Amino acid sequence: MLYLDFRTAFKEYPLFSVDEVRKVFPRFDTRRLFEWCQKGYLKKIRNKWYCFSDVEINEKYLFHVANKIYGPSYISCETALSFYNLIPEAVFTITSVTSQKTMEFHTAMAYFTYRHIKPSLFFGYMLVNNGVSQIKIADIEKAIIDYIYLNPRYNEAEDFSGLRINTKELAEQINSERIRAYLKEIRSSSLSQRVDSFLNQNKHVES
Repeated sequence: MLYLDFRTAFKEYPLFSVDEVRKVFPRFDTRRLFEWCQKGYLKKIRNKWYCFSDVEINEKYLFHVANKIYGPSYISCETALSFYNLIPEAVFTITSVTSQKTMEFHTAMAYFTYRHIKPSLFFGYMLVNNGVSQIKIADIEKAIIDYIYLNPRYNEAEDFSGLRINTKELAEQINSERIRAYLKEIRSSSLSQRVDSFLNQNKHVES
């Protein structure tokens, strides 16, 4: 197969898997992928996942990659908190939650980590358009809940002070009714208490 024919067929794909390639070209010889990587036409992201070398790699592209290479999953925890400007630090790990087992992938593109949550907790995410595809990312309320759920060391109000939460952004963005509805759905009194501690610690006071 000629590379130009392949490029034409997959030019609209931000990334693609071997399975997707074979759906388009059933007799495709996967050795071509290795060859094209060697020539610099493609980049291998992880086993069976590739992208074109000239793809623009930005935050939303990495979120899309995270959604695709291991799922079902959605962006959450520190990565989502940074996306919503709730924490000041740049996040160099792309953190997702998944109903599958905990997993991590070190790639040349980024470090992707996936934290396991119970299937009954796999909700509270939305679809964000990145111009090419839609990204699954926790809404701000679920990102907070996921983070606290997965970090049991955060318990009392003072435990949350080290997170350096942007309280102004939190006050402007959070929907109190939604976070209460989520906690009611989860039905964990201990988690509800810990979320209350987080919210009490991070109340915004106008100066």
